[in-house]
Parts: sequence; structure tokens; C-alpha cells
Amino acid sequence: MKRVLLTICFLVLAYTSVFASMVPFNDSYFDKDSVFSSPARLIESAGVTHFGFEVEAMSAFDYLSYITDPSAELRAASNDLYEILMNGDVAFWEKYHGYLQSIFSFDNNGNFPTWTGSNQDRYLVDVRAYLRDSYANRFTEAQKGLAVLNAASNTDLFSTYSRDELYADTVLRLNLFGGVVYENGFGWDLGFNAGLKMPEDMLSSGNSLMAFDIYGDVGYAFHVFSERFTVGASLGLNLSFQSNLMNSNMLLARYNNDVLSVFDQDFRLGLGFSLDFGTMYRHNEELAFTFDLVNVATFRTYYDLAPTDFVDYDGFDNDGNTYYQPLDFIIRALWDRGPYHVRVEFGDVINQVIWMNELPSYSFDFFMVPKVYFDYDLTPDLTLKTGLEYLRLLFGVEWQGLEAELAVMLDKPGLGLTVGWSF
Repeated sequence: MKRVLLTICFLVLAYTSVFASMVPFNDSYFDKDSVFSSPARLIESAGVTHFGFEVEAMSAFDYLSYITDPSAELRAASNDLYEILMNGDVAFWEKYHGYLQSIFSFDNNGNFPTWTGSNQDRYLVDVRAYLRDSYANRFTEAQKGLAVLNAASNTDLFSTYSRDELYADTVLRLNLFGGVVYENGFGWDLGFNAGLKMPEDMLSSGNSLMAFDIYGDVGYAFHVFSERFTVGASLGLNLSFQSNLMNSNMLLARYNNDVLSVFDQDFRLGLGFSLDFGTMYRHNEELAFTFDLVNVATFRTYYDLAPTDFVDYDGFDNDGNTYYQPLDFIIRALWDRGPYHVRVEFGDVINQVIWMNELPSYSFDFFMVPKVYFDYDLTPDLTLKTGLEYLRLLFGVEWQGLEAELAVMLDKPGLGLTVGWSF
């Protein structure tokens, strides 16, 4: 066991050092539960999927409330902004005085106090009087909300000082797929994804991602030593088209009812491949263990297309970087007895270590590591499902190829629904 741990640590150090000059990325459509992400299980997964689809919609209630009534949802954030500005000292305003007009862009320029380096204490008195009078007597709720969005767009006030968050964790996704796994452990699939993924906090500086991709996987598993021990490998190819959407633009687009304003970033065409390895040890008919190395080599290159190129097209520009998805290991225990099915899983360790090395702001999340799932076959055609993963409690049902799953967020108020069908 000690030798295995030392080997894993060596792989992490080698991986991060070799790719230190490359750019990590997160594939929002990576499916850890796919049999091709645990390729040794291909040996027991024979079957044909002629066609299948899956639709997922998930969001925290904060963002749904914002969509319904933006001004009301931003009321707490506007109060937070007011407190940040009112509590600012001379050093604070020395840095942020130039942003005052952009934050309150809807106000008359003659109302703003004038910053002078020789009389900073007087400016502090004037700016607090301006804020106090404006918030109490002049600004409407809509203008206060716009001030929040302007501050989020043009300053780092919310990421540096604010305690208020506008939770989203929004996912909208459509997946179309089909494939075959043969009796000898060989399999393949093809699929298409389209969707939108938004970050946890929309007031933070960052981006949402709109992405479409076409993918294909091929894998093979075979026994070694005995029928109890299986190894497998899979190769995936990917063609993607995506665009980053600034969080502030997403919020402003709803606030101003101007959807097209969110598309001001380059569109990107990506080409890439991924490689996964896995092993499975079947202890008996009821119990099996798998160990998978996912994203052992997942590289992608991008070509950029500016929004203006849709009018005056001059070709795609090579991004110049090579992108990789951080590798990870996943350990599973699979137990099946009659109608009962249990899966216990540990993962998301190495990839978090790599992200911590790449992004100083990233902190390790223990709750990403363990996952547990329990299924019960109520009848031969009907299965009830539960699970716990990524601080989400799952409740699902499967009936003759039709699946539905409800996800309840445990770290914030929010729900998700996934519906799929395959035959």
C-alpha cells in the first residue's frame, strides 16, 4: 500500500511539473459515471443503445429569484455595497475614488465629490454625505441594483470585501447519445452535448460557459491472470464550440432585457482527445472493486473566432496554448445482492491538488471526495435510486429505459431535475 501511495505522489509531482507551462481546463461535460471513464467495467456491460437523450436543469433559488425580479434579489447586495463604501477609509478611497462615477453611472456628474490629494479627509466626509443622501432620498431600487452590477463589472469590491453572494450553480444541458458494448469487452459510443454552466456565485469575477460538443469514445477491457482481474483502456475524441460569458454581462443582460449583450467574448473551436485506464477486481458475484485513472492524457487546442468575424470573417486564430484537464483517480466498491445495489466512491483528490497548485484562490473541498449511491429494484422493470455527491442529495427512478432524478442542494437552497430515456 505504501508503494502505491508513493507512486501516486510521484505521478502528481511529475504531472504538475511537466505541464507547468500548459493551461488547465475543466470539461463541464466530463461524465465520471460513464463506463468509458471506468473502462474495465466494459467486460460486464454488454448491450446496445440505439438512441438516448438526457436533459438536465439545475439552479440555486437565488438566481431563479433574480430572473423573476432582479431589483428585489439585488437588494441585499446593494445594502452590502453601501456598507462597503460607507466604511471605506482614506486608503480605500485613494484606490477606489476613480470608480465612483462608473458605479453610479446613472447619476449626474456634478453630484460626485471631487478627489484631491491635498484634502483627503474632506473628501471622506463629502463622499459619505453623498452616499447617505443618495441611498436614502434619491436612488430608486432599480438604480441601486444597477450600481451593484456596475460594481461587479468594473471593480473587485465584491470579490474583495463583500459578504453577500448571488448563488447560481446553474446547469442547463442536453445530451444525445448512442453506442454498443460487445460481449468481448469492446465498445464505442457517439454523442452530442449542448448547454450552459454558471458558477456558484454570480457576483464573483468570473465566467459562465456556453458550450456545444460532439464526442466519441472507444474502449476495450480484458481479463489478466484470471477472470477476477480485468484491465481496460478508453480513448475519447472531442470537437467543441464554446464561448465564455462574463458573469456581470449575464446579470446585466437580464437586468436590461438585452440578451445579445452577453456575447462579447471570442468564440472558440476546440479539438482534443482523452485517455483513461482502469482496473477491476471481482471478489465474488456480489462484490467488486475498481481503480481508475481518468484524464491520464486529456489535451485540447483551441481556435478563436471574434464576434465581429460573423460579419467580416477572416478565419479562426490559433489560441497558441495547449490545454489539459487535470488527471484524477477514482476508487469504487460495487456491491450487488438481489434487488439491492450499492456503490461507494472516492475521487476528486489529485485534480484538486493540481488546481490548488494552478490557482492560489482554490481551496481543497473535502465534500467532493466521497460519494455513495443506493439502488433498489422494486420490480424487474422499476428501480428506485438515491445518492449523495458534491453536497447534493439525489432521488431517482428508472423504468424501462426512462430515468428521472431530483437533486437537492445541501449547501444552499436549490434544486435540479434530470430526465433521460434510452432504448
